Amino acid sequence: MKGGAQGGGGGAGVMVSIPNNSNNLINQLSKTIKQIEDGINGYRSWLCKQSLPIETAVVTTTNAIGGAAIGAVYGSLANNNPFFSVILSNSNLYSYRVFRGGPLLQARDIAVMKGVEACVSCVLKRVKGKEDLETSMVAAFGSGAALSLVTDLGGPNLAVNAAGLGFLFALAEVGFFQVKQKCYPSLVEHSNCEQGFLIDSTIPLLTDRQV
Repeated sequence: MKGGAQGGGGGAGVMVSIPNNSNNLINQLSKTIKQIEDGINGYRSWLCKQSLPIETAVVTTTNAIGGAAIGAVYGSLANNNPFFSVILSNSNLYSYRVFRGGPLLQARDIAVMKGVEACVSCVLKRVKGKEDLETSMVAAFGSGAALSLVTDLGGPNLAVNAAGLGFLFALAEVGFFQVKQKCYPSLVEHSNCEQGFLIDSTIPLLTDRQV
């Protein structure tokens, strides 16, 4: 009978092997992730080659669908969560339908907000040839104004309140854009590079590998 240790004073050597099934699972997962990444990059590459109307329509539709999904989930959680309902009922927020609407209403509201933001951003990036703070602020203003118009946040004076909420969204976007530029500069660089928008502020962000 052979022991696990050899030699008089040597320590026992333990070999741990990973089952083939685990290796196959890891390899399959890596391939799946790579295929998803390739699909996303291929979609972006295809989208950038389309005309402005087609790109705008696709971007607006996909973002609106994503916003609708988020709104539906939020509406379901808000209606079925007692803790959330208590917070709303004890605050002034409950007087606004946008905070207490069902899944369908929430889906519509967020879909409009995200769709308008994506539409304005897409058009401005094509027209200006770059994504910058001004583009993001105008898109945020449009999304805030649209949200005000489709909900009861606007009040009786629709135009004034839509402009006010749009202005608040634009101010908030200033902070978001600055954080994105400082913490995730590659996002801004990648957005401009994939569409051929190389500008003075994004060229320094390129690394030797990307060049």
